Amino acid sequence: MPHVIIGSCLNPVGKDRPGAAKQDEYVQIRPDGSLVGHVLYQTVDPGTSQERLEPYIVFTPANCPPPSARTVVGHSGTGVPRLDQDGNWHVYNAGQGPTSGRWRLNNSGDTLVLCDSTGREVSRKHFGANHCDLIQKIAVAVGVGVIASGSAAAAYGELD
Repeated sequence: MPHVIIGSCLNPVGKDRPGAAKQDEYVQIRPDGSLVGHVLYQTVDPGTSQERLEPYIVFTPANCPPPSARTVVGHSGTGVPRLDQDGNWHVYNAGQGPTSGRWRLNNSGDTLVLCDSTGREVSRKHFGANHCDLIQKIAVAVGVGVIASGSAAAAYGELD
């Protein structure tokens, strides 16, 4: 099975504002082997004549998941790549290239595209304005943290 984009949180709890934590915005990928050289793209200026895909996360040897990672969670903002207790590898987009973490996911919806090291598309998924604020509240209530999983997330289109 190839790498697959499986979930997202485009519009977390709270308002987007300068200085606000961006880390609650994320995209989830189910990896199948190494992601070194892969690039996760997101839509910029959707619905305009300037619409285009721009790199959201560039996977390098320094930020790629270990083989034991069940999912890769690509966050907006800053942080140190890490493996959590549930096997989720967390990686952050700040400091990568000329964009240096300025990209946030579009609250109204986003198309995300994962390309391999040759530029070939391996996964594409469009998410509408999703309900991750609700999903996060449910996840916290049942003790699974901010990464949504299970039937509640699937009911709102957060996971495949």
